[in-house]
Amino acid sequence: DRLRPFYAWSDKPADRYADAYRSAFIMAFGLAAFAVAMALAPLGLNVPDHSLPDTLFAVAEAVAICLILLIVILGRHGHWHRRWLDYRLLAEIFRHLRLVAPLGGKRASPAVPAHWTDYGDVGASWMAWYARAVERWLGLPITVVDRNYLEHCVRELEDQLGGTHGQILFHQAATQRADRIEHRLHRIEVGLLAATLICCLQHIAQGTLHAWPQIPGHALTFCCGFFPALGAALAGIDNQGEFRRVKHRSRAMVERLEQQLAETQALKQRLAASKGTGVQISPEISRLTSDTARMMVNEVLDWRVIFQDQPLRTT
Repeated sequence: DRLRPFYAWSDKPADRYADAYRSAFIMAFGLAAFAVAMALAPLGLNVPDHSLPDTLFAVAEAVAICLILLIVILGRHGHWHRRWLDYRLLAEIFRHLRLVAPLGGKRASPAVPAHWTDYGDVGASWMAWYARAVERWLGLPITVVDRNYLEHCVRELEDQLGGTHGQILFHQAATQRADRIEHRLHRIEVGLLAATLICCLQHIAQGTLHAWPQIPGHALTFCCGFFPALGAALAGIDNQGEFRRVKHRSRAMVERLEQQLAETQALKQRLAASKGTGVQISPEISRLTSDTARMMVNEVLDWRVIFQDQPLRTT
């Protein structure tokens, strides 16, 4: 209850900035494909040069390009990308502090490996400073460490791992969602490539086989220019979203978290079967809780490094 306000303060802005960042790059790539369509539309519709429709298409293209620049400028000026990563890391530190604080365990501080130092020292960031300040404010738990208290801590860890809102179900859903998005985007990209190839072959056939069904050449030219541009925009969204890497990371996390859950359930059974207060098992419970929290913090740190290389940009 004491940690909930701090978690909510960082979790909600993280969601808000994540939505803004994702919407921004999806709109930017979509508007880029739209700009190409507007540039090719006069040719595809056989519009006379310098006519009113031709001018309107040019204006639409210019507006699309200006909107791309405006979105990127707003996103970079508002630091949507950086704030999303910072607030998300802070929220996850609080989530893991919830596990170790009741046992007086050490905070799962993010340790940056040597090959990631170019991405900044997270341990010296304002997020780490704020988390340490909250940890000092919490202090040590004032309680009697008996069987009931230890059972509550083990149940809390079990719920964080395998509960209805636990990390295993979260990463399973993330794996399925990332795989579904990546698969659908790839399928559309291949379809657009195939459609472009068909248009090219149709153009060739019309020029060599006079009995071949005829389609206006300007329409084929439009399709041959727009379909690859749309496919490139979808590929950009796929690359910016890092869906494949998210899928593999979440799948690996599910396997590791399931191992942690099995150890937690085994400790739960040992605690239930132990005699006395069960305090002799408390060091093992504290170790398992700290190891689990550290593993989840390191996973978030790895996720942060992946997306640090994906800021908003115009190209």
